[in-house]
Amino acid sequence: MLPSLDGRGKGEGEKGFSDGKSIFKRTEDSIYNLKISHFAGHTKAFLKIEDGCDMYCSYCIIPYVRGGIKSRMPYDILEEAKRLIQNGYKEIILTGIHLGAYGRDTQGNHRLLDIIHMLSNLSGLERLRLSSIEVNEITNDLIALVADTKKVCPHFHIPLQSGDDYILERMNRKYTASQYIEVLDNIRSKIDVPSFTTDVMVGFPGEKDVHFENTINLCKKVGFSRMHIFSFSVREGTAAAKMTDQCHPKIIKQRKAMMEAAANGVAFAYKKQFLNKVVEVLVEAERDHKTNQLCGYTERYIRVLFDGSDKIKNTIVSVRIEEINPSFVVGTLQ
Repeated sequence: MLPSLDGRGKGEGEKGFSDGKSIFKRTEDSIYNLKISHFAGHTKAFLKIEDGCDMYCSYCIIPYVRGGIKSRMPYDILEEAKRLIQNGYKEIILTGIHLGAYGRDTQGNHRLLDIIHMLSNLSGLERLRLSSIEVNEITNDLIALVADTKKVCPHFHIPLQSGDDYILERMNRKYTASQYIEVLDNIRSKIDVPSFTTDVMVGFPGEKDVHFENTINLCKKVGFSRMHIFSFSVREGTAAAKMTDQCHPKIIKQRKAMMEAAANGVAFAYKKQFLNKVVEVLVEAERDHKTNQLCGYTERYIRVLFDGSDKIKNTIVSVRIEEINPSFVVGTLQ
């Protein structure tokens, strides 16, 4: 299972990566020293192509401690991708603290689109997935590339954080709720049943009932297939930590529970579209711990459980969906 798809969370690489011989831990210039070839216990490989962030969201400390955008050179990315493919990985997830800003520090000499195109042409790679990308960095060219390139998964993890313009402005996010919806509608017009996952923060300073209701309504309108819901917590040194209108912990807890209920509802509705349909599943290396069934993910990042032999682990198989749950579906191997 993927870590948090949002590069600003405790997701990919925060505890170091296994290269088969040692645990690599991040240093200031680690983006230039990565030599990853193996991820213990993972069927999917994570390929970091960017570090740093220059967004300065008011709740986030990362730009202060990690610095600005640092893009990895294409030849390094290509070398690592080839090594991962040679080691049997059929899906690669491109990751970064601020993935959509890849190449911004190269004066336009390198672009995320170029990296996607380069890797999608590699023999042996079955799937290429983006980890997390800001809504205002999803261009028409990127949408067209995903739509036209079979290997690139039609799955977009697009952090929302809030669906209210007042809160978004206080968060120093660079879009409005209507702009967010407009981009997702544009994706839907070009790609068949795309999967949208997101991050939502509840209890940001100054969040009133009306602001929270706007966020819930937007989430229901979008119909996310999965939502990561976070309670606001103070990070010393950030602008949000100095705001005087902090939400009461009890209210934050209540809003998180309400948002989780809404998330389950929209996730169920999205997955229901695939009932009685056949999907392609990359089978994970480990079985589901509760049911002991095989499990894996579709290109749209739907978790699928089904019965089968260990021999098909790390292969892509066809499964007919027969049961729907908010967090996973159950099917039969075809």
